[in-house]
Amino acid sequence: MAKKTIKIEGMHCSGCSGRIERLLNALPGVSASVSLDDKEAVVEAPDDMPESTLTDKITGAGYQVVSVS
Repeated sequence: MAKKTIKIEGMHCSGCSGRIERLLNALPGVSASVSLDDKEAVVEAPDDMPESTLTDKITGAGYQVVSVS
C-alpha cells in the first residue's frame, strides 16, 4: 500500500469533503480520509494504482488537485 497526501482546492463545506471521501473510498483497495480544514486527502492505495486514478476522481467531481506527495 502507498500512502499519499493530496492537497485539494475548492472544498467549501463538509459536504464537499464527504463527497470526495466517498468517491475515493469507492475505488478498489483505497482507504481515504478527507479534511476540509487541512484541504487535503490522506489516501492509502494499492502500490500499482496510478496516481491519476485518484486525481481524476477529484477533478472529475469539480475540485482542483494542487499537489500530491
